[in-house]
Amino acid sequence: MIDAMAGAAPFFSLQPLQDHISSLESIIALQGERIAALEATASHHEENLLIQLQLIKQLRESGRKPSIGTKTIARIAKIDEILKSRGPTTLKELERTLGIDRATMTRLLGKLDMRRYDLHSRPGDEREKVLRLKAQIR
Repeated sequence: MIDAMAGAAPFFSLQPLQDHISSLESIIALQGERIAALEATASHHEENLLIQLQLIKQLRESGRKPSIGTKTIARIAKIDEILKSRGPTTLKELERTLGIDRATMTRLLGKLDMRRYDLHSRPGDEREKVLRLKAQIR
């Protein structure tokens, strides 16, 4: 009987070790899956970074200031025409004449060459702005 127990004792002492090894193998397999997922994510981030750098390069090459479109050029020409014929004109009147809203007028003012124009408040009403052509010295 002692011989039977002695023969069985190594079996009982190996089973916990075998269970532990199986557990570690499962953990290693899971870690491998996690590493693969992280590598895929890193690859995706690298691709995104490359795309962003290419877009930044394109923006720098195209210039900082957007080009003026044909509508804007036509509106500026119309403003010149109005100011030459009528003289100083309020922004509200220019908006009405051009058929544009206040926000569009504000953007249009940003495109004007302010060396040619003067924008000031109407005397007696600081809220109302008036645009006029500056005197051209030749």
